[in-house]
Amino acid sequence: MKSEFVATASHELRTPLTSIHGALQLALAGSAERLDPDDRELLQISLTSTERLVRLVNDLLDLSKVEAGRMPMRLLPHRAPDLLSQAIEAMRPMAGKAGVRLQGAGDDAVVSVDADLVIRVLQNLISNAIKYSPAGTLVRLDARTSGERVTFTVDDQGPGIPADQLPFLFRPFSRVAGHEYDRETGTGLGLAISRAIVEQHHGRIWAQALPEGGSRFAFELPAAEACAAVA
Repeated sequence: MKSEFVATASHELRTPLTSIHGALQLALAGSAERLDPDDRELLQISLTSTERLVRLVNDLLDLSKVEAGRMPMRLLPHRAPDLLSQAIEAMRPMAGKAGVRLQGAGDDAVVSVDADLVIRVLQNLISNAIKYSPAGTLVRLDARTSGERVTFTVDDQGPGIPADQLPFLFRPFSRVAGHEYDRETGTGLGLAISRAIVEQHHGRIWAQALPEGGSRFAFELPAAEACAAVA
């Protein structure tokens, strides 16, 4: 009942929000010379807030679909390094703007997954790592085979996550408390969506503090051979 309500409400909100977003874009683009600075600033604030609401509504819809098992999945064999490379390339503009370097490595692991969904998980984890990493630091990605599982990791050199908050990170709207995190905003659903996608692939996801400082977000998926054996 709760999931159905969220999905229905989100769907009903998306159309008017999209219209408002488009109208604000047109107002800013078409009235650039006629607007005084104060009015333009108000329109820009409205546009930014609307964009955040659109992202929130889309994330709520996606989360409800994945949790209900209604998210379409097209499972095909993919090399783990290729998935890492595609996610890294998509996130390079954000990393460059933040002054953070991205680096990927891994073995020749193969997983049977929906590539778009797994890349979305990687992008969510990379985005979080970039947000909390100081300029000049490195975000390192890896994918390694261990038996019948393939483990993906995203390591950052940020402030780290208190141990008592690790169990709550993947709940919807969960946020890490602390002044280091107060400046960052988001829908609060990225990690919850990532968990749902990973679990739909019969995997698991977790976070941990690194001994040298920073955080590691990791998830493991069945290797392609293991998927074939189960099928």
